[in-house]
Amino acid sequence: METVNTVCGPISAGSLGLTSMHEHFIVGIPGWEHVSSKVYDQAEAFERIKTSLAEFKNSGGGTVVDMSGIVLGRNVEMFKRLSEVTGVNIVVSTGFGEERYVPGHFYHDRSRDAAYLKRVLGDEVHKGTVAGQMKVTSIKAGVVKVGASAGGVTSTERIIALG
Repeated sequence: METVNTVCGPISAGSLGLTSMHEHFIVGIPGWEHVSSKVYDQAEAFERIKTSLAEFKNSGGGTVVDMSGIVLGRNVEMFKRLSEVTGVNIVVSTGFGEERYVPGHFYHDRSRDAAYLKRVLGDEVHKGTVAGQMKVTSIKAGVVKVGASAGGVTSTERIIALG
């Protein structure tokens, strides 16, 4: 039987139920947490997301896929708590959107071969995702996010997709 990685561990694909395939619980371009004029209240965010997930579950939903990937504000530890509290399966993604969102510290020269990104993304699927302060968790990504730029697929995006 096929399984899917969720924030609470692998489940059978048949247990997913009605699935929302592309959501973003929290969105923040890298560096957002350093803007002093913005206040992020994690407890408030948790409650808002919890309410939305409860509504989803009450409407017959079973699983939500967060497509934030590595850099758009993913908080896998919070997502695990949300799944435990609401009973909604949550699948997190690894990977990136379009090339402009691939930070230089992941891919600084834009010419590395596919082996590097294959290892980075593969580790998040097979070993565990990275959380704040570069902490590797046991929460495994269940999907790899790949984006394409408006002008067409760039060489970097091709490497990510085919890596």
